[in-house]
Amino acid sequence: MLELSESVGADNTKMHNVSFWMYLPTEEDALNLAKQLQQEQFNVEVTLSAGKKKEWLCLAYRTMVPETGALEEIRKRLTRLVEMHNGKYDGWEMEV
Repeated sequence: MLELSESVGADNTKMHNVSFWMYLPTEEDALNLAKQLQQEQFNVEVTLSAGKKKEWLCLAYRTMVPETGALEEIRKRLTRLVEMHNGKYDGWEMEV
């Protein structure tokens, strides 16, 4: 994905806003996960998902240099955390 962002002109050596998408079955699960993520220096929004399934979106943001290794470590950490709260990690995206 980083190669794609470079192909549209993003400078991946500079800071970018990166968002991480997680879906949880209940608002309580989403809010509990949000509290943990805030302690790990993420900004977090919790909203009811716009999809057909009734689930909760926990959207975490961080401003960072998008390095492959760092993004992989965040993916692993968020996957473990969201699974502890009965949810699923659905990837990340970045402003370009």
